[in-house]
Amino acid sequence: MKIPALLAATFLTFPCMAGAEDIFVPALTTDWASFDKLPPGAKVWQAMVDRSNEIPLPESMIEVAADSFYLFRSREDRKTGKISTRVYHSTKQDLAFLKEDYLEAMHLVAEFPVKVTYAFQSEKDWLLHTEGPKNESQSAKIEWRKITPPVPAAPGAGKLRVAIFDDNGSFGAGVPKCAAQLGKTTDIEVTKLNAAGIRAGLSGYHAVVFTGGSGSAQAAALGLAGREQVRRFVEAGGGYVGICAGAYLACDGFSWGVHVLDAKTPSNLWERGKAELQIEATDTARSRLHMPASASVLYHNGPILTPGGNPALPDYEPLVFFRSEVSKTPKHAGLQINSPAIVLGSCGKGKVLVSSPHPEQSAGMERWIEDAVRAVIAEPPAPNTAAAPKKEEPAKKAEPEWRALPLITDGKVNADWVHVGWGGFVVDDGALRTDCAPKGLGLLVYKKEKIGNCQVRVVYRSKEPKSNSGVYIRVADGILDQVEKPGAVFERDAAGKISKESAELMKGSSERDEGPWYAVHHGYEVQIADAADIMHRTGALYSLAPSTFAPKDTGVWRTMIITLTGKKVSVEIDGVPVSSFDPATAKLPERKQWYEPKREPERPEAGYFGLQNHDPGDVVWFKEVSVRPLPANAAK
Repeated sequence: MKIPALLAATFLTFPCMAGAEDIFVPALTTDWASFDKLPPGAKVWQAMVDRSNEIPLPESMIEVAADSFYLFRSREDRKTGKISTRVYHSTKQDLAFLKEDYLEAMHLVAEFPVKVTYAFQSEKDWLLHTEGPKNESQSAKIEWRKITPPVPAAPGAGKLRVAIFDDNGSFGAGVPKCAAQLGKTTDIEVTKLNAAGIRAGLSGYHAVVFTGGSGSAQAAALGLAGREQVRRFVEAGGGYVGICAGAYLACDGFSWGVHVLDAKTPSNLWERGKAELQIEATDTARSRLHMPASASVLYHNGPILTPGGNPALPDYEPLVFFRSEVSKTPKHAGLQINSPAIVLGSCGKGKVLVSSPHPEQSAGMERWIEDAVRAVIAEPPAPNTAAAPKKEEPAKKAEPEWRALPLITDGKVNADWVHVGWGGFVVDDGALRTDCAPKGLGLLVYKKEKIGNCQVRVVYRSKEPKSNSGVYIRVADGILDQVEKPGAVFERDAAGKISKESAELMKGSSERDEGPWYAVHHGYEVQIADAADIMHRTGALYSLAPSTFAPKDTGVWRTMIITLTGKKVSVEIDGVPVSSFDPATAKLPERKQWYEPKREPERPEAGYFGLQNHDPGDVVWFKEVSVRPLPANAAK
């Protein structure tokens, strides 16, 4: 059983959250492997098991740092039956925190998709223990790490990258409507992130959107670490858009909020009802959000906003007001009329826009979400024309332009590409799609030139998390000699299972570097396979360097940029670095399978480039391959 590492670890501080201390977040650093027995002298902490007859003791909590304790708690989801282990933080070695309200929101820092039975420390190593599918003992190493706080994308840097929270607490039409509307734009790129994705950080995004549902449930899904990642993102300059539940989540007035808006509600009775209410927009809302002066808008239990009184946060600016109300409780009638419906605030360098009602679901205001996102993305600072004149400096060189490698000509694969091995590629809606064959894998090679000391941009889309493909770089000259020499053939039964005899023949073909196997052993593969382990998942240099890519969505177009600097290779996906490999300094892991690349052959600095088709059912589209010289910062 191979279980990929879930979360990048984080080191957190909570200046806006009363009583919070520095937090470490655990992360798996290896895959699960068989485990015989505890090493001598190992210190053990038992995990808490939900619905167990055993009463946990405070000694179950691990003290990682002074006044920083952690409890591993395994649980089974009653609805889905899935087993996981959640990790909670507390400032005291006392299990009383388990009885607190909003436990998940206030204490959850990580979650692993296995039943952890205990954690142990052997010398300097920390490990977790679990039981595999056949009740065999397994262990994996973890580290308690620090990470860099999220770095929002700079305004004006390409497309606007927007994350929409799509997990527990976000339900109804909000997520699909916002994603669909933003997807219609030409300059906004939308990604749906679950709670683990948020906890892994929002670096590379311009803004994050939280739609309707339940604010406290969103907070519980995010946990302590996720809430702090959102707050840090906004404080560093990222934009925040909250609608209904997302507006509650933004408020400083809730202990479980993300504390980016100086607002609270005048009553705990949130269930006012659902109705079409009248609103009136200010001049700012009419100009920036393109809202009508007055209109009817859908309302469903959104917050009644009042100033929070936190001197650490700026006052918000009301943009739209309610001019009618709905209230199930006569005692609270009158609170909503003339209260703010939409406000604009700030936290640190970032802007925060929240809406109590649902303009994104109201007739005539569907584009509101697009304007809201643009309103919270900071504009580049204007030049200071009043500053003293500076000495004239040499003009900075412009970033090198991308040059597209032709993929399709006259409805067919461009003639500059040649196929090696089995299967192939077909043209599908303006992109190349893998056309895999039962006989074995193949490689589409760009034969016109060799590529090195440059950047390669590949825009691709996978059909499913298991869809397997790859981008080949630094392939040696001999690959062109393998054209029309496909190598051995897999033989399969009616269910698609490969016969043992043909598998042995294919193994021999691999060892002889035949057909596409030449590229495997005389080049590097940047993997595409979202569901694989850290050494074989999307962004990894296959079996040589791990990937930190944490895929949240499959079926969306992604942009992979591969930087080739000398012999070094680095990979980023959607603007986020995920792997790096330098054969001169890397300690190469052992080659475990015959289909993994041989370690011995030296790869050329400049080599051929290729796109892989793998196995029947592995469907991946490629709509762009471009190259450019190394930018100045990458060349360093």
